[in-house]
Amino acid sequence: MKLERIVSAQVVLAATGGARPGPQTRITSENIHQWTPPAQAVTRIAETLRAAGFEVGTFVGNSMSITGPVRLFESCFRTKLREVAGSVEFSEGAELSAEKLPSELRADVVAVTFTRQPDFGPGTPSSFA
Repeated sequence: MKLERIVSAQVVLAATGGARPGPQTRITSENIHQWTPPAQAVTRIAETLRAAGFEVGTFVGNSMSITGPVRLFESCFRTKLREVAGSVEFSEGAELSAEKLPSELRADVVAVTFTRQPDFGPGTPSSFA
């Protein structure tokens, strides 16, 4: 993958008290308050990621976006990125394994994940063909 390519991922933070959503957890507008991290953790994680060189988006719900070149993701998270069906993901898959997180992020970050491209819309094969 081109090292100059700019990509974005979501950084999901642990809730106050350290609660971490599981794979089957449904986070909705009714329960998002249960999954909100402490403000100090949001600030600390955003500052840490900015200092590493990422552009950090606005915190919303329980996550923030980070944007940067492929090489920044690969060096910060000690893994390679790959392209799969038009989407970017870590060599381990769409979500980064916890042991790849820098130590200063592990206590507060649940996951760093890429969003897969939708299988509908412009540029995708149509089921009406």
